[in-house]
Amino acid sequence: TCEAGKYLTDDGSSMTYHDSADDCTICGSGHWSAEGSATCTACGVGKYLTDAATVATFHDDESDCVLCSSGSWATEGSATCTACEAGKHYESAGSSESDCVVCDSGKYTNAPGLTSCATCEAGKYLTDDGSSMTYHDSADDCTICGSGHWSAEGSATCTACGVGKYLTDAATVATFHDDESDCVLCSSGSWATEGSATCTACEAGKHYESAGSSESDCVVCDSGKYTNAPGLTSC
Repeated sequence: TCEAGKYLTDDGSSMTYHDSADDCTICGSGHWSAEGSATCTACGVGKYLTDAATVATFHDDESDCVLCSSGSWATEGSATCTACEAGKHYESAGSSESDCVVCDSGKYTNAPGLTSCATCEAGKYLTDDGSSMTYHDSADDCTICGSGHWSAEGSATCTACGVGKYLTDAATVATFHDDESDCVLCSSGSWATEGSATCTACEAGKHYESAGSSESDCVVCDSGKYTNAPGLTSC
């Protein structure tokens, strides 16, 4: 019988195919065989066998098929494993490229073959929710929040500063947007709507004793009183 790791396909059609041990052929990459085999058996999905028919003992048992690393995949009979591309991940060894999953919103992978996605840092956001790996293949895909907004780690969107508060920085430094406390309370006598970059002072002739949420909070002075400058708290 042909030794394990080899095969001989012909089934009695010609003696010339059976007159030497050299008629037994070593299995190719991604395959193995038991003793006396007519064909070689493919390594299962998620496994590989690199040797390309050079040494029979590299193909003589199913255990010669090596499990792919987590974050990579291999179809049946593979010589090598393929890493999931940057922007995707998989927690174990996959059976096809479709097992590699695009990162969720607020997350990315910046290298191939990763098992999980990293989260965008606080002060940044990444909106796309797994539609395309090109939106998740670098930390640069995480965008700094704009003025009047902040975000926690791993955010899909930024959160607007509340009424009566402001945040000036216009997407230049993530740490200026990494906590709700970055939203600054307006001075008394001024107002800001949700998500404001600056506060607006109540006009001369009006006043407000604290920080307002809209222009309508600014109150016209009563009879016999005035304000001669913007942003005053009393007449």
